[in-house]
Amino acid sequence: MELLWNEFGVQRLVYRGTQQTQIEGMVPLPEGKLSAELADYSASVEVISCRAEENKLAVTGSIEVTSVAVGEDGGVFSFVSTSDFSCEAEAPGVNVGMNTDALAVLKALSMRPAASGQLLLEAVIDIELTVTSAAPIRALSGISGLDDLELRTTEVSTGRRVELANETIRLGEEISSDGIDEVLKYNLQLSVRDTNMENGGACVSGMLSLNALCRSSEGEIVQLVRSIPFRETIKLNGTADEVYAVCELRENSVRSLGTEFSLIAVDADVNFRVFGMRRGKLNMPIDAFSPSLDFNCLLERIEILNSEGGTCGQFSVRDNISVPEGYPDIFTALHASANPIVTGIRFEGGSMEAEGLLCTRFVYRSSNNALQSFSEDVPFTISMSAPAMADFARIRLSAQPNITGGGGRTAQLSFSIDACAEFFGEMKLDAVVGIAENSEKAKADFVRGIVVYNACEGETFFDVAKRFRISLAAASSLNADIREPFKNGERLLLIV
Repeated sequence: MELLWNEFGVQRLVYRGTQQTQIEGMVPLPEGKLSAELADYSASVEVISCRAEENKLAVTGSIEVTSVAVGEDGGVFSFVSTSDFSCEAEAPGVNVGMNTDALAVLKALSMRPAASGQLLLEAVIDIELTVTSAAPIRALSGISGLDDLELRTTEVSTGRRVELANETIRLGEEISSDGIDEVLKYNLQLSVRDTNMENGGACVSGMLSLNALCRSSEGEIVQLVRSIPFRETIKLNGTADEVYAVCELRENSVRSLGTEFSLIAVDADVNFRVFGMRRGKLNMPIDAFSPSLDFNCLLERIEILNSEGGTCGQFSVRDNISVPEGYPDIFTALHASANPIVTGIRFEGGSMEAEGLLCTRFVYRSSNNALQSFSEDVPFTISMSAPAMADFARIRLSAQPNITGGGGRTAQLSFSIDACAEFFGEMKLDAVVGIAENSEKAKADFVRGIVVYNACEGETFFDVAKRFRISLAAASSLNADIREPFKNGERLLLIV
């Protein structure tokens, strides 16, 4: 007797979790600079590598912090510092060679002057981790020489994300900037608006938005906000019924070309990844029996991860922020930056609702001509359409605040939030991966003859046939007018 197998190619979910890491250290000032006050700061984080090891994941990454400080001479200067980080996450079931996916999210950031004349950096980073295996599932399909094997199967819908393109394109633009002498600090926000198929390629269009803190030729600190539209056609390696794009900023720079030109040069390397969805269906065995051979099924718990597509959306939030007690009044509002943090996600009725906080840093000038800054969290809620089978999403958020007014104790801000979401669905089932001898004592044979069976709620012909050790055809043929699943107490006629 030989077992026969089917191999099912699905994406198995091995591990999903979040690892939090903390960074604390001293940030040196540029040579020859002494800071009297820290005016503004912001940071970006990225994962450099995520390596699967036995029952654990090793992650390395970096955080880049841009700071704006006021020197002892009253002059304003900015500088960039980078720190590397590494951490390990316990991940049961993970082995070398499995597919890993990691996304770093900045959850908290603090910079403050230290007694040494340096700056103390404190950051909290969440790393969202997913590990999958492409190893096929080997499930029972038959037993040689056994003609009366009955298999119960369940239909499984599958969705696989296939990368159709991965291309980095340089976006460059010179934008007008009357009187700007120096860019002290900037934030670039990438907004994908549409992804359409054109002539065998994917046309990705959107907006690159700039929010910069600058110094004018008169030494004034001003905010510069500009938008640069883009439209790029990406050549695809393959086809799919449904495509979406995920875009990320890589190397970028924003610099003034001098007041004589009144131009700001923006250069950004943008990585365009286009994914296609390939869907399918398969029948997975979840139970088996034979009227002539007594055995137990060997079951294995399978967790299948299905890709459900992706989408992008743009949202607006307006709010007022208040100057903290003890700070002077706002004379001139100068600059605002925001780091969006998701605190909760809910799926319901074909939509996804995400709640979070816009961790906002606000810079202003007081009536005595001194730079002041403070932080405040602004709540937000966004809603996006989501596939019906989605259980969770990986969301990349960016936010661009615009100052619409400010004076006294209050400033008015308008936030533009961009969200890029990739949706996933999980399915758990117990698949039949073998058989074993029945270790229980054989039960007494049923009385042979005609049996009238009172079914239980939810039972099927397979359940009844297995209980009485008869063929599925024999159970169903005598009860052709009865539909499954059965109602409680429904009578079935059987010949045992």
